[in-house]
Amino acid sequence: MEPAESPMSNVMDDHKTKQFLRHNFSDEELLDLSRELAQKQHTLQEARERKKAVTAAANQEIALAEAEISVLSGKVHSGYEHRSVWCRWQMDYPYRGKKTLIREDDGSTVRTADMNEEDRQEELALSAPEPEPPEPAAPRRRAKKQEQQEEPAHA
Repeated sequence: MEPAESPMSNVMDDHKTKQFLRHNFSDEELLDLSRELAQKQHTLQEARERKKAVTAAANQEIALAEAEISVLSGKVHSGYEHRSVWCRWQMDYPYRGKKTLIREDDGSTVRTADMNEEDRQEELALSAPEPEPPEPAAPRRRAKKQEQQEEPAHA
């Protein structure tokens, strides 16, 4: 018996079309995919470790900058800072029995206080004559035999 004619029998040629359908992987394809997956996992882990290191370094830079900004901001806000400054005590100034601490850098008065007993004691410059330096010792005489050995022979 002859097959029945299909309603499309008048169509001249069959034509191909591509469809998105399920594909079951072969063992070889699964092995290749597993290798690629492992490589990508390793690459991801390395990138995360680099990010962590860069983030830690950046966080340190940020913390340092914040600390420096805080110190500078405090200086600007207050208008001063404390420093070690050379000063001298001037005795009996501004009047007898008082002493005044004066800054060496700008000559301004730091404070005035009462002199104590120690402050009232004058230092006496007792100068004793310096002892004479000892006379240099006379050079040792070398033995005549040694002198003869050291003299160059004249030709």
